[in-house]
Amino acid sequence: MVGPVPGTVGNPVASGPRGNFQLGNGNIMWSNNEGIHIVDMTTGASNNVMGGGSRYFSLISIEIATVLAGDANCDGMVNVLDIIAIANYIMGLNPEPFCFENADVNADNIIDVLDVIGTANIIMGGE
Repeated sequence: MVGPVPGTVGNPVASGPRGNFQLGNGNIMWSNNEGIHIVDMTTGASNNVMGGGSRYFSLISIEIATVLAGDANCDGMVNVLDIIAIANYIMGLNPEPFCFENADVNADNIIDVLDVIGTANIIMGGE
């Protein structure tokens, strides 16, 4: 239990929260007889993400995608193969697999030579 959730004051037997979990981003997931909800802690807004009387939940598996800057080929490592994948992408060869978010090292939403240089810097131990 992480504490009270905005908008959930009431009769806990009839409609109050059944379970509360704090997510990695600080938001709170909670359930009641209307479903499973997520409260955005920056706005206080609560959104029903799974309806239908989901009164209880004990384990929910949430897969959170992580970005590994420079890992363009999605293999969990940053090496020269990633530079090749980025170069192939720039030349329009559509490498598979290709993780755009990882390849966009400078986070400008464009894959270009700057990302090749950024990946080389990561490999060499710089940023």
